[in-house]
Amino acid sequence: MQASEKMPEMEGESESHCETQKSIPKKQATAQPAAFTFNDMGLRVGDKLQIKLLSVATNDPAITAEYCIASLIGYYGKQSLIISSPSACQSSACQLVVGDKLELYFFSGKTFFRFISYVEKINAVPFKYLHLSFPTHIAGQTIRNAKRINVHIAATINANNPESVIVSDISETGARIKANKKIGSPKDTIELTIESEKALRIKATIRTFNRKNTKDYPFSFGIEFTELQQDQTQALQDLIHQQAIKEFN
Repeated sequence: MQASEKMPEMEGESESHCETQKSIPKKQATAQPAAFTFNDMGLRVGDKLQIKLLSVATNDPAITAEYCIASLIGYYGKQSLIISSPSACQSSACQLVVGDKLELYFFSGKTFFRFISYVEKINAVPFKYLHLSFPTHIAGQTIRNAKRINVHIAATINANNPESVIVSDISETGARIKANKKIGSPKDTIELTIESEKALRIKATIRTFNRKNTKDYPFSFGIEFTELQQDQTQALQDLIHQQAIKEFN
């Protein structure tokens, strides 16, 4: 296994042969998915991979409908990827077996990549990890402006006197929210609670404001996140990646 911090050059190229995909909105992505090499992904040891379990022996149908996370441990030549056990498969409800099909996603900061791998071996010592088949077909969408992803997520502001809002786009540093009434003015501080798998509370400052002639959510606010902690940044990254993956499929 090669465990260098930066993965070295890989010989040859992998052509995209994936199923038809929905494009990320045109203002964010190139018009067509492209073929990429393994080296184009720039994977590093420890990088997080989003995984969809396509064929898994499980008594919980919800598990295969959700994306889970695994870390890249390394790879062996062009033969095998080595990853930690996917997060959903830490429970007894999810039993991966050799031959299971996995769909993996990785965001490099500029490009979303997607490829298929199969479980080739499962090891439990010294901890549970998987050997996957080396990807032969890698598809990707290059994001022109990776800072903001269009979303539609329910949220609330100011827990003491909550007001329902919609997050319409989001990045690691800020978001645009829509409300049915004016919730503040530029330079005001608010607390945003994003309703995801785990409620994510973030302090923010209103930077811009405008009102449109629409029936629903006519007030629009551009906000900048402040006082972000490491776990909040990681949660934001995971949320952004999951939303972008939904657009990529």
